[in-house]
Amino acid sequence: MAEDEFHVHGLHDHELEHAVDGTHGNFGGRLAVITAILATIGAIFSFMSGATEVEAMRLENDASIRRTEADQRWGQALTTAGQMHLAELAGEILPEAREAHFQAEATRLAGERDAARAQAERLDAEAIALDQRSDAELHRHHRWA
Repeated sequence: MAEDEFHVHGLHDHELEHAVDGTHGNFGGRLAVITAILATIGAIFSFMSGATEVEAMRLENDASIRRTEADQRWGQALTTAGQMHLAELAGEILPEAREAHFQAEATRLAGERDAARAQAERLDAEAIALDQRSDAELHRHHRWA
């Protein structure tokens, strides 16, 4: 019952009453709005940084795929070159009747080898271009981050 008779205000209670009355101005509300705006800008920068990093990683993966395909084509070109040399050797070792067959086979294999080499060189060039684009995107990421 004695508790009902006395009412003691702490310093914080006094400040809260003034804040409710609005006698100190609207600084808290302004601070909240500025904080929200800055947080939104920070989120946008963070999103852009993440987007450029993901794009750089995708380009790097595409370059790796192109390099793998190019390696397969180089292997195909080397295998075909080996077969072509064997056909040329067989044409020289075996009797004259079979020489035309192996010469035609060597010519066909030379065409396949050249086509595989051209594909491998094209894929290597694509991989280099993708690596350069990936480096450029990663540079953009570092500017955002």
